[in-house]
Amino acid sequence: MLIGIRIPDHQPIKKFIDFLKFPIVSTSVNLTGNPPLNSDDKIAGFIKNSGFSSETIIISEGELDNSKGSTIIDLSDEIPRIVREGDDLVRVQKFIVDVQKKNLW
Repeated sequence: MLIGIRIPDHQPIKKFIDFLKFPIVSTSVNLTGNPPLNSDDKIAGFIKNSGFSSETIIISEGELDNSKGSTIIDLSDEIPRIVREGDDLVRVQKFIVDVQKKNLW
């Protein structure tokens, strides 16, 4: 079994999670192979056309810059493997080196 954990580097969301005192569990609105949905209008259109609940909440800060998304690493083996390179690749590579130095896996 594999799980994904995302720690946002976005201050308004971090503050919201701190306020809630529990993590947010969600899925991405971005579909593999398609351009990212980086504006309220695109996200709302996707939700409407996908048949999701009308009770969906969008927390917006306006249109976001284009992004490669998050870096995804596979930690299921002894040697971590980068599955997808995202905007945070350098930070993730540093994390991997730091964890290996501490012999955490």
